Amino acid sequence: MSCVLTIAIAGCGPSEPSRQEISGSITWDGEPLSSTSIVFRSQGSGGQGVATEVTDGEFQVSSEQGPTPGLYDVVLLPVQPELEDYEALRQQGKMPLTGPKIPHRYQHRGELTAEVKADQPNRFVFEISSKR
Repeated sequence: MSCVLTIAIAGCGPSEPSRQEISGSITWDGEPLSSTSIVFRSQGSGGQGVATEVTDGEFQVSSEQGPTPGLYDVVLLPVQPELEDYEALRQQGKMPLTGPKIPHRYQHRGELTAEVKADQPNRFVFEISSKR
């Protein structure tokens, strides 16, 4: 009987935190941001961060790939397009030679933050500016 009780208790320990779906928008001086990666970096130990690309000012990560609940620093990094994408955008007159010049303060921890909550909508809106 004590063996059965020991096995039953061992199976009741804490489970891993579940990943959450996240989505959001990012504007740069009021315009949708593109050619950028958004990275959620955990502020604590044990958090599962995530990175994804921003397209036309929007990003989304499914619950299978998303972060676990907790506090996150949000970092923005410019992305250089693939050669084929660059050529197509250049022909449309839409592509500068490089990605957006994201100010240094948004490329490091601390300027933007987000709290991912369990089993709640996790939609984040970031309005960033080239001015301080």
